[in-house]
Amino acid sequence: MLHHEEVIWRQKAHYDWLVLGDHNTNSFHTRTLRRCKQNRITTLKNGLDEWIMDDEQLNLEAVKFYSILYGEHLRSRKDFPSSAFLRLNDKNFNFLNRPVPNEEIKITLFDMASLKALRSDGYHALFYQSQWEHVGDSVCTWVKGIFEAPKQTGFVARRDITDNIVIAQEVIHSVRGTQKNMKCMAVKINLEKAYD
Repeated sequence: MLHHEEVIWRQKAHYDWLVLGDHNTNSFHTRTLRRCKQNRITTLKNGLDEWIMDDEQLNLEAVKFYSILYGEHLRSRKDFPSSAFLRLNDKNFNFLNRPVPNEEIKITLFDMASLKALRSDGYHALFYQSQWEHVGDSVCTWVKGIFEAPKQTGFVARRDITDNIVIAQEVIHSVRGTQKNMKCMAVKINLEKAYD
């Protein structure tokens, strides 16, 4: 009986949300206030395992935590061999470094799902596909600008940041092909932290 009543209330709440949505109603404001109260951080445990409840101390602790998390740590591993990663040969380097042809951009765009997701400018891929005669040159110029930007290179001389994709795939492939008794480990680096 209680389960049945719970289901009814859940359906009513879902119906209210569908009908009222985020209109300026009492229901919307009640939900917003409840969500704010639920999401408010009132206590944190610092690095010394002490609980902090003061608002100013909470702010300082949050800034300190994220400064350490996303801050710069200049540590080098002296025991890590510099020859651990293979370099691209000239053929692969030249292939990855070549200008992107307009035809490749068009093929890639037309291979996208037409209505799957909005692009960053708010348009579906269908818009660009149907209006290619009018916007094709602009799209190609924009895409080439991304690939040919002077700030796109990584931190290794003569290596584009896109080379790292190939390197990662080759490393994982070689790790999978190693003998069972050889121990290997792959580390996924948060690029947002690495390139901040």
